[in-house]
Amino acid sequence: MNFDELINQFTQPEIVTVHDVGGSDTDECCNDDIQYYMFFQNLETIKTKIEEILSLNRKDVDNKLKDGHDWAADHVTTSRDDIEEVADFILNELKR
Repeated sequence: MNFDELINQFTQPEIVTVHDVGGSDTDECCNDDIQYYMFFQNLETIKTKIEEILSLNRKDVDNKLKDGHDWAADHVTTSRDDIEEVADFILNELKR
């Protein structure tokens, strides 16, 4: 799975967000309803940050990474691995 496929996987409407739970329009969620509400808030934050980065000019980002900031590319790679592992687990478990 490439990076764009991973992004698309997490931006599909079937992904449940905190906003979809309990009819709440705020970032707060009833702890009684969802124990791991921060899981969903973290996914929303990740999604937002990814969309912000992808909206930038790719050559500009590439030049910044080449200018001694390759650590950022390393972080994206390890984060992708972590997100992919979690996504595969949840998707496989819920499709049983």
